[in-house]
Amino acid sequence: MVQFLKELGMSVEAHRDHFPQDEADHLWIPICAQKGWAIVSGDKGLEKAALNVRAVTDYAAKVFLLTDNNMKGIEWAASIITGRHKMQRIVDDDDGPFFATVGKGHETHVGQVRFVGAGKPRDKPKSAAIDAGSADVISERSATPTPAMPDPTPKLKFD
Repeated sequence: MVQFLKELGMSVEAHRDHFPQDEADHLWIPICAQKGWAIVSGDKGLEKAALNVRAVTDYAAKVFLLTDNNMKGIEWAASIITGRHKMQRIVDDDDGPFFATVGKGHETHVGQVRFVGAGKPRDKPKSAAIDAGSADVISERSATPTPAMPDPTPKLKFD
C-alpha cells in the first residue's frame, strides 16, 4: 500500500522504516504524534488496548483505522486515495486525539444521482443475474483521463 501511495506522489512513511516490527504500539504512537504524522493502521488494537488509547490521548495522535484487514494493499491504497481530501480536512481541522475509520467501497465515494429534466432511474431487470453483454459503457468523452493536479496530502504513517 505504501508503495502505491508514494508512486502517486503522496508523502507517507512506513512503520518498518522507523520502528522494529514488534515495537509495542504505545511506544511508537507518541513518536508519530510528535512528528505530526497521522497514523493509518488496520490494527483494531490501537483503539481497544488501554495502553494504546492512553498513548493516543496523551499525545493527541490522529489515527485512521482501516475497517477490513483482509484487503490487498492496492485496495487500501484506492480507499485512501479516494478519501485523501476528507482525511486531510480532518487532520487540518482537528487537533486530536481522535480515531476515524477508513472503509472500502463506501457509497459516499460517489455522490447520489440528482435527476434533471425528464431524468429518472431505469426500470430494474426482473433477473438479478447480469450477463456480459449488459455491462455499463463509459462514453469516450468521459473515459478521457483528466490531467493529474498536484495535491497537498497529509503526512501519513502506515502500520
